[in-house]
Amino acid sequence: MTGARLTRARLTGARLRRARLTGARLRRARLTGARLTRARLTRARLTRARLTRARLTRARLRRARLTGACLRR
Repeated sequence: MTGARLTRARLTGARLRRARLTGARLRRARLTGARLTRARLTRARLTRARLTRARLTRARLRRARLTGACLRR
C-alpha cells in the first residue's frame, strides 16, 4: 500500500502489523487502537490523524508528518 490515499479513512482497531505504508496519505485518518507494530510509515502524512492507543512498537516513522496528530495513550 505504498503511496496509498487513505485520507479520513476509518481504520479503528485495524491490524496493520508490518504494513508497508511508505508515503501514504493518512490525513485525519482514524487509527484508534490500530496495531501498527513494525509498520513502515516512512514519509507518511499523518496530519491530524487519531492514533489514540495505537500500537507503534518498532514502527518506522522517519520523515513522517505528525502535525496535530493525537498520540494519547
